[in-house]
Amino acid sequence: MTDPACLELAHRLADRADVISRSCFSTATIESRTKSDGSPVTDADREIEIVLRSLIRQERPDDAFIGEEFGTHGHGRRRWITDAVDDAGAGPSPGRGDGLAADVDPVGVQADQPLQRR
Repeated sequence: MTDPACLELAHRLADRADVISRSCFSTATIESRTKSDGSPVTDADREIEIVLRSLIRQERPDDAFIGEEFGTHGHGRRRWITDAVDDAGAGPSPGRGDGLAADVDPVGVQADQPLQRR
């Protein structure tokens, strides 16, 4: 990311999502529901996307946001993309992938696994 403000915001978004992930995945049982496409969705998925979407709207109102759970908002040249909790086919795992694209070119990608502190 060439814009330092975008990088700083991406780090803040990741920190915020990590707190939610740790909270939701700190229990022995991880509850998930099955979406219409057959994939699982957890409360963490939904809460992280809602929080990140809200922060982007506040701080970058002209940017678009694309999320797996609630779709696309906005039509900005810059698009924030998130998949709050990655599912590798074996049930939800506490990892996340986020990206930022400008026009069609990716500008940055961030992925982490908060429970493994990566």
